Amino acid sequence: MPRRARHALTAGLAVLCGLTVLSTAGPRAWPWELVTHFQPQTAALSLALAAAALLARLPVHGLLAGLIAISPLATITAPSEIPVRLLRTADARGAAPYLSVVTHNVLASNPARAAVIAWLRTVRPDIAVIQESTSAWRHAFLQIADMLPYQAHGVSTHVDGGITVLSRHRLLAQDLLYPTGDHRKPLLSVTLDAPQGPVTLVAAHPWSPRSAARLDLRDRYLEAAAALIRKQATPTVLAGDLNATPWSPIFADLAGSAALSRADRSPATFPAFLGPFGIPIDHIAGANGAAVTRITAGPALGSDHRPLVASVQLP
Repeated sequence: MPRRARHALTAGLAVLCGLTVLSTAGPRAWPWELVTHFQPQTAALSLALAAAALLARLPVHGLLAGLIAISPLATITAPSEIPVRLLRTADARGAAPYLSVVTHNVLASNPARAAVIAWLRTVRPDIAVIQESTSAWRHAFLQIADMLPYQAHGVSTHVDGGITVLSRHRLLAQDLLYPTGDHRKPLLSVTLDAPQGPVTLVAAHPWSPRSAARLDLRDRYLEAAAALIRKQATPTVLAGDLNATPWSPIFADLAGSAALSRADRSPATFPAFLGPFGIPIDHIAGANGAAVTRITAGPALGSDHRPLVASVQLP
């Protein structure tokens, strides 16, 4: 085998080994924290490198690449810590024991508002949580007021817009916070008068960790979201673009602090054009007895995120 190809495989092994170490035991500081979000991609690259090494008759390289793949594969295939219960067909009052919840970062500049509205009519959720909701989007949602008549808004001064909650059920209360000290990233909670009883929804969209400062803002925001969930006395649903994958340290902190219950698998949502090969940074999770029992990603609708649809079982 040419020496140059051998050196390339060796360099690839060194890079993958470094990425694996950073993703499992690296510092939480930016930019190293970003590596934790790409566990599936790290696993795929490791397996591809192992195959290439074996084809090149370099068994030691192939073995090392296969060993490197074990860590990210174990991470992405590990079940959630809180087991998910099965759906029942109805409760004692004859009401469905679950809510259908949608979350979607629609992208503020997305012109395909008609496609989003049509998709929501097809899915017919009980609750839709919209991120990057601008005045144009809020006006568009009036078209489905017959289906989702109750609305709450967390307005943002940022060009990317804020949060909108659309509900089939009457809103009993709502609370609007700005955890990072300005009016650019709202954290919205509403209490719904669901047939099964009051349910709290926490709608979230922190900063994306594109810099050290924004990573700190994201983490502070999610810490505030966890504190808000802990204060609730009713079954609670967390939904939104959290800008964190299930394998990141801050998501582990959030899930532990808020005692979240989520599905075992998190569908990839970003970027939308990669479909199932992207990363899962949008989430729907339960707390205080609410549990996500089914979750799927929807189609690309002009945004850089795919939507999520979940069935949330209530106690």
